[in-house]
Amino acid sequence: TPYLSLVGPTNASAGIMFGDSDDETMGRVTYDNSNNSMQFWTNDSQKMLIDASGKVIIGDTASHVDDLLQIESPASGGGHGIQIRRNDSNGDQGIGRIMFGNNNDTDLATISSVTDGQADCARLVFSTQPTSGNSTERMRIDSSGNVGIGATSLSKLGLTGTGGLLHLGGTQSQIRLANSVLHHDNSGNTILHLRNHYGATSNYARTKIESGFTTFHTGTSFAERMRVHAGGEVSIGNQAVIGSGSKTYLSVGDGSNNATLTIYTGSSNYGYLNFADGTSGASA
Repeated sequence: TPYLSLVGPTNASAGIMFGDSDDETMGRVTYDNSNNSMQFWTNDSQKMLIDASGKVIIGDTASHVDDLLQIESPASGGGHGIQIRRNDSNGDQGIGRIMFGNNNDTDLATISSVTDGQADCARLVFSTQPTSGNSTERMRIDSSGNVGIGATSLSKLGLTGTGGLLHLGGTQSQIRLANSVLHHDNSGNTILHLRNHYGATSNYARTKIESGFTTFHTGTSFAERMRVHAGGEVSIGNQAVIGSGSKTYLSVGDGSNNATLTIYTGSSNYGYLNFADGTSGASA
């Protein structure tokens, strides 16, 4: 097989130069024998390098990481990257994809972009492949910014499907929704807080779900106002199940101040307090 051979010293370079009458070295393809790298030059400066390990480095003269493709943006006017462009204007077509695989399977995971019904908008689709299965869409972000996990009918963040969940680990996990906070405290006894913060501090409100009971709080310091115990008993103004003997389902008052239970009706209506037994269910 015929070759064009350019042989140089072991500590020097050999290459091909391209130029004009003003500059004979504007373009070059150079092989550096000292480090076994190949360099590509345009406009009289090096633009790309393939080093001895096969790494492709664009915009720099040396490798900084272990990645096989490295792109260095210039200090001024930087932020450049990689563009994948489809040469048509269809409204529901794949634009491009990044695929991850190995010797066993070429599409173990994929990030792809598809025009989203119109030629001037697109969605991102994330897919993975389970053991002995096929590549399956797991998440998408549509052209409006809506997110679906396990769902193709999207909301701002939608999670559907059997066993679908959103897992936040750690001892202090929070989900913030405008003026509302869902807070999971796992530092001691596991507690789930749901609280609202409106403009005035007197309008603060919180619900706590703890081991065996649920409490309701209001005010600046989130003072407890009501508690539902594990047995279904309700305490308003206190934290205890008041009474002995027969089961007490409702206790009202703080044990130190006057307490009132009010039935509030219209001016022409009646208020009732009914008593019934477990046999007939009739009021007495």
